[in-house]
Amino acid sequence: MGLLILGVYTPLAAYLFRAAQHTGDGAAYTLQATGGPALDRAVHAGWLVPLSGWTRALHGALEPSAATNLASALAMGGALLLLAVLGRDLARDAGGRGADGLIAPAVALCSVGIWDAALFCEVYGPLSLLTLAGVLALRRGRPVAAGCLLFLAAATHPGALALFPAALVLGARARGDAGLALGVALGLVAAWVGVLGAEPWLGPRGLLAPGADVHPWGALQRAWRLLSRDLGISSLPLLVGALLAWTRRTPPEARWLLGCGLALLGTALGLDRFSDNPATLPLLLLCCPLAALAPSALRHLPPRAARAGAALLAIIVVLGIAEATSQHDAVARAAVRAQQDHARACAQPDPAAWRDRMLRELACLNR
Repeated sequence: MGLLILGVYTPLAAYLFRAAQHTGDGAAYTLQATGGPALDRAVHAGWLVPLSGWTRALHGALEPSAATNLASALAMGGALLLLAVLGRDLARDAGGRGADGLIAPAVALCSVGIWDAALFCEVYGPLSLLTLAGVLALRRGRPVAAGCLLFLAAATHPGALALFPAALVLGARARGDAGLALGVALGLVAAWVGVLGAEPWLGPRGLLAPGADVHPWGALQRAWRLLSRDLGISSLPLLVGALLAWTRRTPPEARWLLGCGLALLGTALGLDRFSDNPATLPLLLLCCPLAALAPSALRHLPPRAARAGAALLAIIVVLGIAEATSQHDAVARAAVRAQQDHARACAQPDPAAWRDRMLRELACLNR
């Protein structure tokens, strides 16, 4: 199953891969990982510190944007593999087949936001990976490992604290595992804050930072747009799976629905606070395993209708991936053109906008 996922994801990612950034954040993270202090943006140190080591280790072999984008691609590949495992577990727990879990990462690949997080430098892909890994560790009865992974998620983005309730509901099976995992995570977070100080958590993009331009109602609207506009018709397997879980409400299905509800609440209240960040991506990935329930609905239909329904779902997913990759390719090509324009303007005064200054500085690095 993992080989099949990588067999689809890897060639598409290789074709779409560009050594360029299209956001100021991505350019700033790449500049930090290349030569700046590894703790300069300590609010995201859980990802930027290892990214700095990775990028500097590859110095000379890959240019900076290529190294940081490759790390993002690897992180998203890991997240897709975890999605398949979680989807398989949910399908089996609900009486379905393990192979049904493949539709969970397939639906995720229909999102343009997923491809952007996979192929440009950002923190939300790694944040999703760590959160999913924490859920899976809990489901495998490893609460200490789960607590460490959830701490790393919080060290990558303090807003991940708002996802802890969802992760615990989705993952914990044995009594006491949730409490132990939460205790380990919060203990490590307290030690982390003690070492770094509170400023990284309360600064410009910290947990309680002022100036946020997305409020809870706006965050809910952004989550809806992710479903209705980004995924569009490709959200059908996810919606069918969620509807089936709602109507049957077996314990594993009810647990996943509750976890997704808590993830939505946590995203709206604690994670999605700035409009230039794709903070709804962890929510999407946490909910994608529900799509693995959709094939079960088809099996209750007459054989001919079931085959037609399966073919329709396959067509929807294939077309969704094609549309998402086409849109990402346009964004990536535009980013390369913008990088070339910035490189030709190195001798000119710096732009006024912070985003353009970061992109200019990255384009002119080592020139």
